[in-house]
Amino acid sequence: MANHQAFRHSRSHGRSHGCTRSRIHSRIHSRIRNWGIVATIGFHTITSPALFASPKVKEEQHRAASGVSCEIVPYALNLAEGIRGLKAKKEIPCRVYNKKQVRDYIQATIEEKLPKHRLKMEEYVYKTLGLIPLQFNYSSGLIDLYLSQIGGFYEPEDEFFAMAQWMPSLLQMPIAVHELTHGIQDQFYALEKFLDPQTMSTDETLARSALVEGDATAVMLDYSRNLSGQSSIATEESVTAVMLQNVFGVGLSSGFSDAPESLKFLLIFPYTSGLRFSHALMRRGGYKAIDSAFRSPPQTSREILHPELYLTKKSERSDSKSLRKRLLDALEGETVAHEDSLGEFAIALVLRELGLGHQEAAQLASGWRGDAVVVYEAQPSQFAMEWRFEVDSEGTAKAVFKTMMEGFRKRYESPAASEFQLEGQTISLTQDGRIIVLTRM
Repeated sequence: MANHQAFRHSRSHGRSHGCTRSRIHSRIHSRIRNWGIVATIGFHTITSPALFASPKVKEEQHRAASGVSCEIVPYALNLAEGIRGLKAKKEIPCRVYNKKQVRDYIQATIEEKLPKHRLKMEEYVYKTLGLIPLQFNYSSGLIDLYLSQIGGFYEPEDEFFAMAQWMPSLLQMPIAVHELTHGIQDQFYALEKFLDPQTMSTDETLARSALVEGDATAVMLDYSRNLSGQSSIATEESVTAVMLQNVFGVGLSSGFSDAPESLKFLLIFPYTSGLRFSHALMRRGGYKAIDSAFRSPPQTSREILHPELYLTKKSERSDSKSLRKRLLDALEGETVAHEDSLGEFAIALVLRELGLGHQEAAQLASGWRGDAVVVYEAQPSQFAMEWRFEVDSEGTAKAVFKTMMEGFRKRYESPAASEFQLEGQTISLTQDGRIIVLTRM
């Protein structure tokens, strides 16, 4: 999973605004890369060569993938190199982990790289926006979610590939091809630096994760297609069918159904939308076009959702940094605990949770031009937050405001309310021109 998993890259601060603040970020999207590792989730189920290969190929594949899983690494690496067009600069070590080892590793990585305070701030924001239920245990829920879907991972800090011991033999090869592609990416593009938690927002991290994950998923798909004599996905007009199969397949996976819908979509975004983005690049120039994207990466989930904007360089400049600066200036003197920019994809999830259908939420969110959220200490040990969201027109702003107001009224069963109570605090919504403002205090 070099993934969703989409959605969190935060700044947590322990000093008051106006002083030099430590810039500590985190992410929540779909992948464990949030914590420094890159993993394969349920996508391998749909893209497995078992679904495409002839009986003879299946038999050969079974023999190649049986036994100790690390034995397949040299062959899988050779396949990944050939498809991707990049030769690994050095060997990539392999380890085999059972479920307890994977859980222990995930837990240890969270404790090391995601302090409890940071998780608390993210939980505060996501519950305020309705992305996760009030009763959802965010920390343990994330671990359970990732563990239920993980098939293997690449660790860029220690530069090794870990295979999940419980994976069926027929899935081991496509997983290895996917993860070893991440190893190749790391050797050429330094994944730890490419996804730097000290400098990137949730939105930018989600965009870059989609490039990384979409690339590896394309290689895995091309490997599967090669087994049945098909050409590269670059020759296909669309990969939408594969994306829809994956969403359906992951949704049926064991242990996945209890997770909040928003986290499910964040988890698979880098794979599905990342694949669509990578496919658009490959249609222009094969895997070399993806190499170019690593050198000039997308900065927002908007570019991933609308690859034509990236390809034509017509993407409007995000106003998130300006919004964040103005918001921090307005909170001068407050102790800032957390700051972030969520992006178009997260906005679509918020609107969906507030009652819109998928297409309607996506259409309305496409007006996104920037956003900023800041959590600060209103009183000692009591937090407050403000979220500013700018769109392309006042008409869009009115539609977003109407959707959010109606959604909150329904959620809090207050048909005529203009303010809403949550855990002893007041949530309010306002609209000023093209900007919507949500506060909780």
